[in-house]
Amino acid sequence: MLSFSYAFDTDDAALHACVAGLGIALAPPLLTSKEMRSGALVAFPGYEPVEIGAYRYLRRSESKVVRQFCSWLRAQVQSLG
Repeated sequence: MLSFSYAFDTDDAALHACVAGLGIALAPPLLTSKEMRSGALVAFPGYEPVEIGAYRYLRRSESKVVRQFCSWLRAQVQSLG
């Protein structure tokens, strides 16, 4: 049995590979709507996408500017309720 896989750093690269016929990907409708409309990509029968609406930020350093931004961002989110 022949087995191989591809790994990509971005969703865009993975979707380009799918359009090229190199495999499948799990991707949100926001990223695939154009390709789905054109027929370049198709959904699995019965597949219903789930929108999780989650975001996270990553930080490499704890500089003063980064700490201030994170503090401001937390305050903005908390003020939303």
